[in-house]
Amino acid sequence: MSRIQMPLTPDPEILNPEAAGPGNRRQWPRYALLKRDSFTVTTDGHPGTDGTCAIEDISLGGARLRMEGPVLGGLEIRIEHPRLGHAFARRCWKAKDHLGVAFDHSEPSLAFIAGCVAEGVEIGPAEPLAEPAA
Repeated sequence: MSRIQMPLTPDPEILNPEAAGPGNRRQWPRYALLKRDSFTVTTDGHPGTDGTCAIEDISLGGARLRMEGPVLGGLEIRIEHPRLGHAFARRCWKAKDHLGVAFDHSEPSLAFIAGCVAEGVEIGPAEPLAEPAA
């Protein structure tokens, strides 16, 4: 797995994913995934570090993963799905059974994010256009 070039961030062990302050660096809209597909997660590119997860929410910047087993400790993450491809990410925080990851913006990762959003989000009816003011 290639090394992911990410901006310097505070220690991922001390960030609080629910904080409204410095630990919460979200800059993109998040989309909750309604389908709970299982994804394979590999850390640091080492065989034997595989796990599975469900993606609870996703954005262009990252995702919240609910791990289906032990929370993996590595920093470099590869998330795979047989139909949607794969994405490379870096762990930003970990909690009891969750990981927060920040995506690199490589072509495979962007395609993976788009596929997840397209398949996992219900799109409601378009809002009617407002009538122009007379």
